[in-house]
Amino acid sequence: IDVYVRSVSKQNGQFAVTMNPTVKGRKAKELKKESGAMKKLDRLKKSLGGSLQKIFDLEGHECSGTVKATSNTGEWVYVQPHLDGLPVGVATIDEEHGTATIGAGDSVRVRIAGVDEQRGQLAMQLLGKE
Repeated sequence: IDVYVRSVSKQNGQFAVTMNPTVKGRKAKELKKESGAMKKLDRLKKSLGGSLQKIFDLEGHECSGTVKATSNTGEWVYVQPHLDGLPVGVATIDEEHGTATIGAGDSVRVRIAGVDEQRGQLAMQLLGKE
């Protein structure tokens, strides 16, 4: 039987093993992040009726939205797009539009960019404040 070490606890010295060969040579933190993104993608699909097609159909579409929260790094914000049925997603910010001028509750213009597979969320690009 082939087994692979999935994780090792530094606190108590215990380790977890698996028979899944896809974990070979990968870090536990990376596996956990990937698993979390997959769960978020599944929830996103479920919220859209079982398919991401609605997002793909709207890719490139511009719309208004409301900022729900900003990141500490200033690289992205959570935005609720004003399109029926779309959930809150992540909007990336370019250097021209820093989070210093954007805060929760602000009305912004975004472009639907598809699905952020690493985060498991709707992806958008911030175009500016409205």
